[in-house]
Amino acid sequence: MDRALFLLYLEDLSYAEMAAITGLTESHVGVKLNRLKKAFMTRYVEA
Repeated sequence: MDRALFLLYLEDLSYAEMAAITGLTESHVGVKLNRLKKAFMTRYVEA
């Protein structure tokens, strides 16, 4: 699910579109994306 959300984010879809595709709520999409972006930055950019 995390990988799918990150790919949808990279495709520049809105939270509403991502929610419709994944079945999550828009707020849940936002929370998960913020956590994914933070993990990505920690793992690949700051390393």
